[in-house]
Amino acid sequence: MWVRELETILEATRQLLEAIAQGEYCCLHHGLPYVTPGLLANQAFCEMRLELGFLSGEVEAPRKPSDARVLVEAVLQARRLLPRKLVERLALSTPVAALLQNVPVIGRPHAILLAHGRVEAIVIGKITSRPSRLYHSDRVKLYAYAQLLEAAGFRLTPGTKLVLAAAHSPRELAEALKVLENEIKPASLGNSYIHVLAHDPAAEEELLAPLLAYWRGEKPAQPRPGPWCSTCPYRSKCPANMAHQALR
Repeated sequence: MWVRELETILEATRQLLEAIAQGEYCCLHHGLPYVTPGLLANQAFCEMRLELGFLSGEVEAPRKPSDARVLVEAVLQARRLLPRKLVERLALSTPVAALLQNVPVIGRPHAILLAHGRVEAIVIGKITSRPSRLYHSDRVKLYAYAQLLEAAGFRLTPGTKLVLAAAHSPRELAEALKVLENEIKPASLGNSYIHVLAHDPAAEEELLAPLLAYWRGEKPAQPRPGPWCSTCPYRSKCPANMAHQALR
């Protein structure tokens, strides 16, 4: 029965969360015990901006191992809610933890949609002023969740869909997420949008590799110059901006 597979996966997540909470993982860049898909997405927007934010103490991120223990009860609750009889489809909401390229990653997608034990879709939601746009950072976040679930033991297939529901407001986001209960496909729903990517393990691993190398301390932070630099709060400290100013 595939529900037992889910019990095994959730137990492995619980054990990893407990290990992180006990301080067994402590040596990532900036002293973090783990990272999240959201943190990887922020890093993808501009790694140097994230680096300077950490150095200034203005970036909020997992700061102590015991933060992971708070998620253990959520995992146990998800396990208690698993059906005791065979079902064809299941929507699961639970924290997931695994090692991605030797980096502990913890995340909780809005929903994991399963059909006959295989992941049909991974769904995350986002409130944004431009819901019609799928940004590079959104792709990184979706890819991180796909890799996270696969590393945790979930059965993903080439048909697994990575879904971002984006909207202007929480109400519109809730409406967009409700649409996904019946059909999973790209859609424009008034002021909300559903973006769908295909699961591609090779592309996901390649995209995430340099981001994860940063957390292992194997590469320095890289700036990502663009129009956003003019409003960056760290532009006066950014090596790329300082080099640009020196050439003027």
